Amino acid sequence: MQESVQHKGVTHFTIVKILRTFSPDEMNEFEKFLHSPFFNNHSTILRLYRELKKYYPLFTDNNLTKEHLFSAANKGKSYDDQLLRKYLSRITKLAEEYLNILQMRTEGIRKDYNVLLQLSRRNIKEIYTRKIKKVEKRFNGFEQIDAEQILYKHLFSTLKYELLTKDNHIRSHNELLVDSINNLLDYFLIVSGWLLNEIEANSYSHDSGRKKYAVEAPIDRNMIVEFVENAIRNLHAEDKDRMIFLEMVLNDMKLSSSESGFTAYTNLKKLVFSNSHKMSRQILQFYLQRMNVYCLLENLRGTHDMHLDLFQNYRKLLEENLFGSEGKTNLRFLEFRAILISALKNQRV
Repeated sequence: MQESVQHKGVTHFTIVKILRTFSPDEMNEFEKFLHSPFFNNHSTILRLYRELKKYYPLFTDNNLTKEHLFSAANKGKSYDDQLLRKYLSRITKLAEEYLNILQMRTEGIRKDYNVLLQLSRRNIKEIYTRKIKKVEKRFNGFEQIDAEQILYKHLFSTLKYELLTKDNHIRSHNELLVDSINNLLDYFLIVSGWLLNEIEANSYSHDSGRKKYAVEAPIDRNMIVEFVENAIRNLHAEDKDRMIFLEMVLNDMKLSSSESGFTAYTNLKKLVFSNSHKMSRQILQFYLQRMNVYCLLENLRGTHDMHLDLFQNYRKLLEENLFGSEGKTNLRFLEFRAILISALKNQRV
């Protein structure tokens, strides 16, 4: 109340909301970012940030007003609200660019792809060829099933095809195009499975069944089942890892079937537990949580007693440290309650 009476403050500005999420190290690094003439050549913006930084992390001090910030950035000048807003807009855009860089650091494969795109467009074939060989080596050493890796395999296969066909008309290199299609289809299957599961879950949680408001997906489980079964029939026997992946997708799609759901669950559990080392954290978590939803629904229906399976699935999630990210555990109350109930049902506590 005191803040609203004396002055409006600055906590409602976008840049302040962003800075509140920064760690102390990020605050210091962002200052270096602003000090770089490549990103920012306005000393006014740097002075403005340095003044804001003094009030980190809350930015609620009564002295922190728009007038105070403007004075710190432009000593001796009369307050200009429109000019201050331009400053704040500029520093917000720079903060967004800094966040983009932080994200890029976590996605080395995307950086490689961007660099290869630029090298290709500049027609620097020698460097391009050397770079793409290094990327291929990384892919060959990465044996896990991961959605992002699969998508980039598709993109890199296309890039390599373009490189080889620029000057070489002797071979068709259709194997690269086939590889590109397969990876694109696998990415589609992963994402479609996740989205269909979300749609199904939302129909339970938000009463989406009302026809007036229902949103129909352009594909359904039966369509994906038919496609995957056909893909499995035509798969080469030596492509064992893709066979595992396709079988997981197939059984996931069949989980919702009242006729084949339990058999599909049993098959999926065997595949997941025996091949967990071949899956990224994201994919492993997805399938374990997917199986948990099935177990919970079966317990509610009274069709099968899935408490032991539920306990085993949760134990796997805990053993693999899949609750949370970046080293931080985030076990929600409902998950803790489900683990406790499954443990009590199986006399594990």
